[in-house]
Amino acid sequence: MGFNMDYDQSGPVMELLDAGVHQATVFSTEPVVGAAGTYLKVRFAITGDKLNRQAWLNLSLSNASLWRVAQIMRDLNLGDGGEEFKSRKAFETAVRERLDGQAVSITIYHEDFEGTTYDRVGKVTTPA
Repeated sequence: MGFNMDYDQSGPVMELLDAGVHQATVFSTEPVVGAAGTYLKVRFAITGDKLNRQAWLNLSLSNASLWRVAQIMRDLNLGDGGEEFKSRKAFETAVRERLDGQAVSITIYHEDFEGTTYDRVGKVTTPA
């Protein structure tokens, strides 16, 4: 007795979240070192009618992209951008500690990439 495995068929595809505002909780912020430098992989658990769904946002920690981190921190009332940190690691730790566990509203939009449509997080604000 055996079974056939058809490698030409794609696996199950998760349906896209509806574009627009969703309530979520930040459940993980992991530092990742990539080719372009260090970034934080922020993971959101969607709450409400889309339980068990997640969304991701990669926040670059490069000098040129820190405005995005500062914008999110201000929008969530977690900092005003006027703080000084002794090191990049201290800054990263502060951001992670402040984001983890936060209830937020995220705005989802859709982006096509190489023929596939993905959910993207466009904005992170205090819960509606």
